[in-house]
Amino acid sequence: MPAVVVVPSIAVDGLVERCVAECRRVAPGVEVVVLVDDAAEADRLGGAATVVETGPVSIAAKRNRAVAAADTEFVAFIDSDAYPADGWLDRAVELLRADPMLAVVGGPNVSPPDEPPSERYVGRAHRSFLVDGWWTFRKVPGSAARDVDNLPSCNMVVRRSTYLELGGMDESLFTGEDVDLCARLTAAGYRMHFTPDVMVFHKNRSTWSFVVQRFTFGVAMVPLWRRGERLTSGYSAVSLALAVFTVVLASGPLGLWCRRWGWWWRRVVGAYATLVVAEAVRHAATPAEVPGVAWALAVGNLAPGAGVVAKALGLVPDLRGVYRNDR
Repeated sequence: MPAVVVVPSIAVDGLVERCVAECRRVAPGVEVVVLVDDAAEADRLGGAATVVETGPVSIAAKRNRAVAAADTEFVAFIDSDAYPADGWLDRAVELLRADPMLAVVGGPNVSPPDEPPSERYVGRAHRSFLVDGWWTFRKVPGSAARDVDNLPSCNMVVRRSTYLELGGMDESLFTGEDVDLCARLTAAGYRMHFTPDVMVFHKNRSTWSFVVQRFTFGVAMVPLWRRGERLTSGYSAVSLALAVFTVVLASGPLGLWCRRWGWWWRRVVGAYATLVVAEAVRHAATPAEVPGVAWALAVGNLAPGAGVVAKALGLVPDLRGVYRNDR
């Protein structure tokens, strides 16, 4: 095979087993490398993958280690809680070979068909602009192919030489390492391409883990800005707008002292609640799903803004024991 599949995780579990099995099914003969903190459960894979114990390093460090050890032309990154659809790797390699300036190929990361209700609500919310902005196409099967300036590393096939040329992912980043890599790829003049036939099924977070994940996304933006990271205008604009809106919502108590502010605030909140409910109705499959989808929409929309504000004010504790982006 011209590519190696890299799967970072905390440990080998049922989700990793499924990921490895499906990678081997859709790309027979492919080498799969699983990088984990603790390889105690490696036998669960029955030799279907190479398991590398790294200790509790960042997800970027795990990926970099696998790329450095590989001798293939391409590297396919997939998350441990995802698994590929048919044709995933073959199509990506075909596109990369056709254009030397194309550095990365990815595609939709969509909800698995067998997820429980709480995860299904989150998956529905990801199809709304309130959660995924103008990147909602990444959550919809069959979205039109296009060049993009950012692709998530849960479904990213890269040209190994280009990845090494840019120094790989920044191992000092707790999260946002793929955003940083894409920004550097774009600055270097390389192309990234999204195509619907390079698709993976990606497990959605549920309840508390979704809150923490979205909050952490906001937290991650501040260090990137502080070091002068040239992010896509979309990520920066959305993150700043959500931070400002979060401050506005939190300012409600000012209405106790300023009636005019309270009058204005109540109308802003009412309009926002109406928008959330309307989006929930639009994306819910049944009326019974509307409350759950509305909750997921509000969390997905507001938590990143809260993360930006909290980090900027120095209020964020060490999240490493709370959130892991390699699950």
